[in-house]
Amino acid sequence: MSLLTDLVKALPLLVVLREKVATLEAEVAALKDENASLKDDLRQAKEENRRLKDQIQEITHPVDLDEAKTQLLVILAERSMMYFESFEAMLETDRVHLEYHLQELVRQKYIALRRPSLTSIPYYSLTQKGRSYLLENHLV
Repeated sequence: MSLLTDLVKALPLLVVLREKVATLEAEVAALKDENASLKDDLRQAKEENRRLKDQIQEITHPVDLDEAKTQLLVILAERSMMYFESFEAMLETDRVHLEYHLQELVRQKYIALRRPSLTSIPYYSLTQKGRSYLLENHLV
């Protein structure tokens, strides 16, 4: 009978232990959710940090353009806009190199490729950044 008495005495302890286990399981689930949220916040913060570093780099270390790109900017500064074919006729360079340099200038936002309508021929024009580059380097 002593075994039965010991088991009856242990029942309240088992109930308390079950409640503690349930509480701990809930805490673990909450911590896992918080951990996932913090990891997502960290990922977003790292991306924002990278973007801001790129902006700082761009602002504090202006890019010196090579001679070909600078020549394209100077030519474009003399006109309000130019078609690709006009550049091609004016310069003695192959089409591949000309396309490359123009695309790089567009990507770096020194010039813009504009198309007023779907049926019109696209043309290049100087952006404010391109004008600033030319003025700061005394090229115009």
